[in-house]
Amino acid sequence: MQWTDEAIVLSARKHGENSIVVRVLSHHHGVYAGVVKGAHSKTNRGLYQSGNILTVTWNARLAEHIGMLKGEMVEPTAALVMQDAMKLAALTSACALIEIAMPERHPYPALYKHLRIFLHHLLHAEDWQENYVKLELALLAESGFGLDLSECAATGQKDDLLYVSPKSGRSVSREAGEPYKDKLLPLPTFLTTKALPLEGGGLGGGDLTEKSRDLRKNQTEAEKKLWWYLSQNQLGVRFRRQHPMGGRYIVDFICLERKIVIELDSGQHSLQQEYDSQRTAFLEQEGYRVLRYWNTDVLQNIDGVLTAITTSLHPHGSDAPHGLSSPAPPSRGSYNNMEEILAGLRLSGYFLEHWLLEPHGKKFPAARARLSQLMQANVLESAS
Repeated sequence: MQWTDEAIVLSARKHGENSIVVRVLSHHHGVYAGVVKGAHSKTNRGLYQSGNILTVTWNARLAEHIGMLKGEMVEPTAALVMQDAMKLAALTSACALIEIAMPERHPYPALYKHLRIFLHHLLHAEDWQENYVKLELALLAESGFGLDLSECAATGQKDDLLYVSPKSGRSVSREAGEPYKDKLLPLPTFLTTKALPLEGGGLGGGDLTEKSRDLRKNQTEAEKKLWWYLSQNQLGVRFRRQHPMGGRYIVDFICLERKIVIELDSGQHSLQQEYDSQRTAFLEQEGYRVLRYWNTDVLQNIDGVLTAITTSLHPHGSDAPHGLSSPAPPSRGSYNNMEEILAGLRLSGYFLEHWLLEPHGKKFPAARARLSQLMQANVLESAS
């Protein structure tokens, strides 16, 4: 028996002198274990690290055998987050939880998709902490314990949802939950949207979200160059890239804090002026100021573009950064945002522990506790 599939490494443990047993979550076959011989050879060194995305081939004489496994690198996720303690803890925790919680040799295509999306956000997006919480909720949903956060369990209203019942896993509104708030779990605002995964649903909000991810993976040279400066926080504010707006448009770059949108145009935009005018009118109606630059301006005169953007972001110059030559460290999130993420971590952690792990005599992996500690330390640091 043999199959080949894309897979994500969950763990690797020593087996004999020169071999390891590797567990992976494959796209179409689920969690599988296989023996890798010569694991410490030059070819295999560093290949089977938790979180790495591989193309694996598994084969065995009989289906019930543990089998042999060979892999080829697709994306070295572990190496790319090795220098960031919080990201490394999140990566290790995600892989360990899936290995502990999910039975082997059963396909979990929805869970694989969620983990793949999380790994992409971990490497390329600022909101990876939110996506980690959503991944844990997706793990609950795939195991049959999906939370229902769409409406209040008591009144049926869909607005002003503030709590979650620890007994039913359903959301509760502010009014209905006020008398019992000490017994309820807080519901973070980033989980009150329709983007929450329920019973194998997606993390995204439809076609625009999928298209946004594709656009982030396939940036133009001009977008890559400008994003390098924007993502390094050199302009003193946080930007997002390829951001969906109102279910109608995807903007190239956006600063939610200053309500500024940056669009890069190629030559073909001169042929779609009517569409661009409608798009700009919509954004301005939403309260955003739209800045447009040609791709050639970014590629040939990046200093001029950055100066113009800085002037728009800091019209009075008082809070403008003093120079663009030395990149500042990327922002790790505001105090309030990290408090929200910690609340989400406590929420998903409660149901993972009491609904999924404890009934089967299992415990949280050490990396999960390490992640909570690092996030808590980040909150304390932001508050000081």
